Amino acid sequence: MQIFKSLLNRKTDRVTGLPDRAQFLRQFQNTQDKLNFEGGSLVLLRLSGLAQRNRLGGWEATDVWLNQVAQVLRSNTFGLNGVLVGRLNGSDFGVLFPQATNVDEGGGADSNTVAWANQLLNDLRRKVSPLSSETQTTAWIGLGRFRREDALPAIFSKVDGALAAAQAQGRDAICVADSDSVPGLPQSSADWVAVFDATLTSNTLELHHQALVVPSKAHLFENVTLRIYNAFTDSIIDAYQWRPVAERLQYTADLDLAFTETALATLEVAMQRAGALAEMTLNLHLHISAASLMDIRFIPRLLALLDKHERAANHLVFSMSEAAALRQGEAFEAFCLALQARSIRAGLTSAGHQLAELSPLVSKGLRFLTVAPGDAAWLAGLCQFAHALGLQVYAQDVQLAGDLEHLWQCGFDGASGPGIDNP
Repeated sequence: MQIFKSLLNRKTDRVTGLPDRAQFLRQFQNTQDKLNFEGGSLVLLRLSGLAQRNRLGGWEATDVWLNQVAQVLRSNTFGLNGVLVGRLNGSDFGVLFPQATNVDEGGGADSNTVAWANQLLNDLRRKVSPLSSETQTTAWIGLGRFRREDALPAIFSKVDGALAAAQAQGRDAICVADSDSVPGLPQSSADWVAVFDATLTSNTLELHHQALVVPSKAHLFENVTLRIYNAFTDSIIDAYQWRPVAERLQYTADLDLAFTETALATLEVAMQRAGALAEMTLNLHLHISAASLMDIRFIPRLLALLDKHERAANHLVFSMSEAAALRQGEAFEAFCLALQARSIRAGLTSAGHQLAELSPLVSKGLRFLTVAPGDAAWLAGLCQFAHALGLQVYAQDVQLAGDLEHLWQCGFDGASGPGIDNP
């Protein structure tokens, strides 16, 4: 519960005007605490194609699209007593329906909520601008019931599982917690806890590498994401599937530490095999969850791990998402300063939305930004601004290798994404 309590000081989302994640959680908790509240249904909506829209149309067009989605949500909940709507992060929205029918049965969702979710998906297809005429997927929806006594992290982790199941289908889909499932994914909070505990006990983690391309091939590093092996189903769980659930269940700090330890071991093996060449060129970029900073034990444990493997640690690069990191304030500053003292680089991903707040962080160890491609003029201005602060700028989620020359002209220092081969 500590993660949720620490987020309760914010208000509305800048783009849509809806309650942001913190305010939605506050309102959710207040609703749950009412004397006459028995339970309800939670709906989580994840939009498809946010990064691609940023790349093709720029952030202004993406903001228009997000406002269209918010308007549909407002319209579809208008007049429904006690319903709460909020934007939880970039492409995720939440809707709380209090007083769902048959809540005592637990799990699942009542038929009215399922019908509402189907109508929402239809209205999004009809009223929201498609990415292109060929676009096949609009959004995914996960939903589930809960009782008044259910803890907030457990409620969200259960519905997160349904959302992951919907997204795994690869097309518009609605999945109900405890009703729909995807082979290989845990089906309940207890199942997720068992997988996380087994992962930490047996260290069954898998690193997925994606190279960063730079014009001169200097300062090369590889973006690394963490996959978890589910021994119960003999399957691999990707980061986008397990991270939201880990945050709800407060496993991010332990998993991020295990992630770091695995990366250090990988570096040590590589340096032993390749000698001086590996020491000069191989660096691993780890994206750490900002939720880990909410655990006061995380930074001391991380630093002890880095100091124990000092030689390999010099080839690690750490980052967090811009929005989440800046919410952490002093905790993120302390994280940057601790890394800077060890000559380890720190950066922000999905950056560029809060440029005015970055300048003070440069003196505390912030060294780079990664940005989704978009409008050329805006990107060129962003690169110029960042370079003036002493920051490097890398493009993320690049789909086509043919876009590289355009990115170099904008001033990017590097690029990564599924469309780029290893150099």
